[in-house]
Amino acid sequence: MEERLLTDRAAKGDESAFRALLERYKNRIYALAYRFSGNHEDAEDISQEVVIKIYRYLPGFDNRSLFSTWVYSITKNTCLDFLRKKKSDTESLEDLDFMLTDHRYDTEGDAIRNEQLSSVAKLVNALPKDQRQILILREIDGFSYEEISELLGIPLGTVKSRLARTKAAIRAGFEEK
Repeated sequence: MEERLLTDRAAKGDESAFRALLERYKNRIYALAYRFSGNHEDAEDISQEVVIKIYRYLPGFDNRSLFSTWVYSITKNTCLDFLRKKKSDTESLEDLDFMLTDHRYDTEGDAIRNEQLSSVAKLVNALPKDQRQILILREIDGFSYEEISELLGIPLGTVKSRLARTKAAIRAGFEEK
């Protein structure tokens, strides 16, 4: 069923439409919550809170933006709120060492790959917050330039130029090492 129809029906109280929407987004919600929190229990708690917020605020969703962007925004903000409660240093909320490192493997080749990713993560963490945020949205979360522009409320050209500067800075920093 088309997503717009599902959101309209769910907003009017159709439980089956709401469950269908959750089925489409539950893995993305959990994955983002896990990347932010770093553990299963916190990711589950955050995911549950996101579902409650989606349910509560869905009647106000106006379909002017993509539903996926709206869900991402709720999830990201819920993660940040959760981590703010847990950590006092909000600048360390985006711990890219954990986000970028693949923890599934333990072979020597994977260890080298993870070391390289850790180096990149340190470079990314040194970036200004606005550049780091756009990079994460584009390269880790897979949002389009248009979606990032809408999500952050900045012009499309700004998204593209910040991302280009960010990638150039990372390349330059990686080449120095």
